[in-house]
Amino acid sequence: MKHSKLILILFYCSFISAQKTIPSLRTTDSVTEIKVVALKESKGIIFPAEYAKKLFIEDSTDTVIGFFTPDEKTIKLIDEELPKKYYSTIQKFNNQWEKAMDDKERFKEQKLALKKEANNVSKYYKQFFGYINDRKEKIIVIQLLDFSEDPSEVKKLVTKEFIIGFHGWFETNVSRLRFHVESKKFTVNEDL
Repeated sequence: MKHSKLILILFYCSFISAQKTIPSLRTTDSVTEIKVVALKESKGIIFPAEYAKKLFIEDSTDTVIGFFTPDEKTIKLIDEELPKKYYSTIQKFNNQWEKAMDDKERFKEQKLALKKEANNVSKYYKQFFGYINDRKEKIIVIQLLDFSEDPSEVKKLVTKEFIIGFHGWFETNVSRLRFHVESKKFTVNEDL
């Protein structure tokens, strides 16, 4: 009877131990696959294709047929080119909205804010993942995170997970662009 209780206890302990070990190994594996790259004035966080596949939410602008892990050379090119092209990329998108909304005063204020943003874009942390659309274009999603203010201490998570949130800080300090690898163009959604 003693031996059967001991065996039962050992079995139960090994079962509990296995339950705890398996999920943490998966988490550790996915975290180690995330690559942190030193950029000129910030950090770039590259998410592997497997992570992107789990993360990606289908939207109306593109049909996804696959994922890829962006390479460090392309990320450094994006970091170099983004400050030069940020203002014109966002302004192109805003011009489309301005025509549709007919609110010139609002867009005048937006242009002033955009100039300030464009001057600071190189300091923003950048998260990256890549996908291939149905036209076989390789596209890198760039998430820009402004940590000049960080009341919720989101910066602690930036190298561990793709940051997702709504309202407040997320509305004013997080934005996304896309980089088309072959054409080397930046877009907001698919405003080519």
